[in-house]
Amino acid sequence: MSRLVALAALALLVGCAPQSAPPPAEPIIATIDGEPIRRSSFLDALLAAQGDAFFPRYVERYLVEREAREAGITVDEAAVTAKVDAEERQVVEGRFRGDRAKFAAQLEGYGLSIEDWRHGLAERLRVRLLVEALLAARVDEARVRALFELRYGPGGVKRQVSHILISTVPAMSRLYTRADYEAEKAQIIADAEKTAADLRARLAEGADFADLARARSDGPSGADGGDLGARWSGRFGDDFDDAIAKMAVGDLSPVIRSRLGFHVAQVTGVRKGATYAGSVITVSARPSGGDDDRDEARRFADAATEAKAIAARLAAGEDFAEVARAVSSDPVSRSKGGALGKFAPGRLGPAVDAVLETLPVGQISAPIRTADGYALVRLDERAFLPAQDTKLVRHIVVGTSYPRVKARKLAPIIEKKAREKAQALLAEARGGADFAALAGRHSEDEGTRRNGGRITRFRVGALGPEIDAKLDELKPGEVALVKGERGHHLIRLDAEVKSDYAAVRDGLETELKQKPVQDADVDAFLSRLRAEAEVEKTF
Repeated sequence: MSRLVALAALALLVGCAPQSAPPPAEPIIATIDGEPIRRSSFLDALLAAQGDAFFPRYVERYLVEREAREAGITVDEAAVTAKVDAEERQVVEGRFRGDRAKFAAQLEGYGLSIEDWRHGLAERLRVRLLVEALLAARVDEARVRALFELRYGPGGVKRQVSHILISTVPAMSRLYTRADYEAEKAQIIADAEKTAADLRARLAEGADFADLARARSDGPSGADGGDLGARWSGRFGDDFDDAIAKMAVGDLSPVIRSRLGFHVAQVTGVRKGATYAGSVITVSARPSGGDDDRDEARRFADAATEAKAIAARLAAGEDFAEVARAVSSDPVSRSKGGALGKFAPGRLGPAVDAVLETLPVGQISAPIRTADGYALVRLDERAFLPAQDTKLVRHIVVGTSYPRVKARKLAPIIEKKAREKAQALLAEARGGADFAALAGRHSEDEGTRRNGGRITRFRVGALGPEIDAKLDELKPGEVALVKGERGHHLIRLDAEVKSDYAAVRDGLETELKQKPVQDADVDAFLSRLRAEAEVEKTF
């Protein structure tokens, strides 16, 4: 917020205050080509443009300053200036390598001067210092209570808890061990090779490669239909690379063995080696956070609509750089009017690469769907580099490594097996077996297994809401079985320690007064002020 906006908004509020005497003639605050600009005209425009953005900050500052006046608290302006100076030094030295002129030039691009920036920062820091002083002068009871709950548990009850985890995550599970794997490794390899050969036969008969990859591939690329793009060289060993080198576009490889298992690959195209120069406008289809509850299809549909509107503006003759600065979702290129300079294939993704290979130089593409949304590209230069052409590849891998085999074997049965094992352990624990010994032998939570399942400094939420709810029902010494996010937990409530708030309150208050104020403390204080204030906006 520039000083002009802040002062104008303040002037508006002052100007609207009741007057005991007739107001003086309305002043002229500026002239444009000799034509006078009246105060009310300027403030009406300012309010329409910036009022909604400025008003919440004004309310916050008003409430803090009122609290400070009532408490007799002020802020040393020298301290505010010192903090502003320190912040400016940090920005100039950290982001502009000590060049204050470059900082000033960037601010000028946003319509601000360094003094505008310093003024806005000083206003924010002044409010922050007032809040810190208020918190130090009188500790809010809510802060004392919050510290009590954190230190002594909800309601002053701290639980001592032990658990045994039987995981439903294959990577954590001990239901299939490396010893099991080694005992049947030869058969695993033979079976994997046969499976890969069967898959290749199906592909040769016309099965859809992407569908088969999604259903049967053990590699992470399976979710993308087996697509490796141009990033395959060196990943799976020389045999894989040598096989691809002999293949033409459309060819299906023989079964290829690698350290990961057995592959069937296909060359889907060639990414031409090239250098490009141009500019881009991007429209993001990623979740925007906050209240954005649109599903992926809806986000991409909205992004497509926005991209088409941008394309229409460009077709109507609007300047590409100006549109990019106004609407592009990529902050790096947006600040440069969309300019990318010289770049290589892969910079904007395979869909854009395909367009850049044929887009006439000097033209702007139609909206191109990408992994993150849509892109509109203006191509300024292109130079092909045939020596850097790279084949595009997709593959299906039948894994033979221990992690892949373990995941493949356990995924269909792990929920049932984990539940059965947890139920058997529950019977043992309730039958008198030593809980710590059971945890040491069977728990798949390595962080607590070595301690006999005991959770050091247990806190609400440590194991998830399902476990917290069950603990509310248990008495010390009782054991229960609960399904949580990571698997099945045997939980035992070892003990409960109760503390009296009144007995420790004064000590907690003293501790808070001596403790540096944290951002969370400031945020909580401001939230309380806003919640308690009755604010009605009438503009």
